[in-house]
Amino acid sequence: MSEAANLSNWLERVSRCGARKQVFAVLDEFRKQEWTDEECSQMAKHYIRIVTSMADDSADADAVKPDDAGGNEADGPVWYEKM
Repeated sequence: MSEAANLSNWLERVSRCGARKQVFAVLDEFRKQEWTDEECSQMAKHYIRIVTSMADDSADADAVKPDDAGGNEADGPVWYEKM
């Protein structure tokens, strides 16, 4: 088995990533290799666990907070009800 095809090495690379952007860069390299469905499934489960445990590193993460996104029902009708 070649070094590139060793799944445990790839899982370790994902584990060492410090940001989501780094994880996705590793995954871009990973997907170019020949993998079985089971290996792809293992990687998918692993990287989802890693990404969900990371803080959101996108520039837009703080732009719209969930509490600010929706209005309150007591605020009155929405714009299309006013027309």
